[in-house]
Amino acid sequence: MPGMIVDTLDHIHFYRVPVEGLEEALAWLEKPDLLKLGPGRYPLDDTGAMAILAEGLTVPEEEEQWEAHRRFADLQVVLSGEEVMGFAPLGGMIPKGEYSEEDDCVLLEGSGNFMLVQAGGFVFFTPNDAHKAMLAAPLGPEKVRKVVFKLPWKGSLKTKV
Repeated sequence: MPGMIVDTLDHIHFYRVPVEGLEEALAWLEKPDLLKLGPGRYPLDDTGAMAILAEGLTVPEEEEQWEAHRRFADLQVVLSGEEVMGFAPLGGMIPKGEYSEEDDCVLLEGSGNFMLVQAGGFVFFTPNDAHKAMLAAPLGPEKVRKVVFKLPWKGSLKTKV
């Protein structure tokens, strides 16, 4: 069963993951006007996948919450800047509330591990992973431009919170 993947975009084709819209997401990253696009939500053809282009300042770890999804995997690609992302097995987390079907999100409590992701890097979080993102590196907040692809998950759920 696939779990979180961390790598650079030039290696993404080495991985096989059970999602819809991955090829469309990679093609979207090749758009010639990508640098001119403003933050927002961009549907990816008829796949049910979505690109969410975001810009912002990273924040201290305690200002973000752990979260997980059931229907979508997240392919998070850092376009510029760098951020720290947290990850943890879903089974070790405690729900902070009810799962929101509308947002495909449940907020969680627990602890995990952290990694620095630089421009050109990606992290693929499955619905079996808890995660938090847009966290500041030790040197402090930094402006980050990234895209989060919401890709319909076709795999199984190991743990459901």
